Amino acid sequence: MLLRTIDSSKVLADALTDSFRNGMNPAAILDDHSTNTRTGLITVLVDRLEVQNNALISASTFGSHPGGTINVEANSVELTGTDILENVLPRLFALEVIENPDQIGSGLFAMSLGAGNAGILNLQANELSLDRSAFMSTITTSAGNGGTLNVNADQIAIRNSEIFADTYGAGNGGIVNLNADFIRMDIGGGIFASTFQSGAGGLVNVNADRIEIDGTTANGQFNSGIGSNVFSNVLTIGGLVTINAREIEVTNGGSIGAGTFGPRGVAQLFCGQQSPLICRESPRMVYPKARSRPKAVARARRAISN
Repeated sequence: MLLRTIDSSKVLADALTDSFRNGMNPAAILDDHSTNTRTGLITVLVDRLEVQNNALISASTFGSHPGGTINVEANSVELTGTDILENVLPRLFALEVIENPDQIGSGLFAMSLGAGNAGILNLQANELSLDRSAFMSTITTSAGNGGTLNVNADQIAIRNSEIFADTYGAGNGGIVNLNADFIRMDIGGGIFASTFQSGAGGLVNVNADRIEIDGTTANGQFNSGIGSNVFSNVLTIGGLVTINAREIEVTNGGSIGAGTFGPRGVAQLFCGQQSPLICRESPRMVYPKARSRPKAVARARRAISN
């Protein structure tokens, strides 16, 4: 097992200017394994962490052993990609083969691309921002189960980016735990633990003082939101979304949802009794154009309003 610790006032990973390794991504802090060796631990202790221009930090597994662990403690964490969600998500939804975290984009990854379970990603910061198709991910694309993603921050901004623990294979979706004072998602930004194949949906737990969810991607195809959905012809059970907040504001097509696009999938959504929902301009559920509307939408909407 390999242990890596970075302790500094600032870490900048920029694929356009820095070179940490040779390969597809010129700027990366990696502890990935394609064999059956154990993935290790990456610890980053900084005042400011910037990951941009398709740079990444990854402790993913490609074999039978579990993925590694990434621990990040910082005052400020900025993850910035170079693309837009409209270009990235359709490839994932189409279940294109993902062989390397490089194929997704900038961000923090503890994924499973093999039989081993995905790893653990822990982040603690005062401010966390994701922009321009940046990601935090513990997804699974094969038989391994999705990992656990824990975020504790004062303020979280997710713009045209995602924090997600989806399953795109036979493994079950992962767990996303977010604790923050203020969370804002816009231009398709979201938090998800959905299932696209035979694995069961994951768990999304969000605790915040205030949550703002606004708008969709520029083409209207993907909504900003929090969800755990069942896609395609999946017959397994969907995920569970639990939200506790003093105030939740959903506007301009943003959504909170737990729906199914398949014939028999089931998803659940709970909002805490202390979570009043403010809706402006009648928030709507926005789905990929090639999909049908999920049967669980009415149940999800009723759960939100209760």
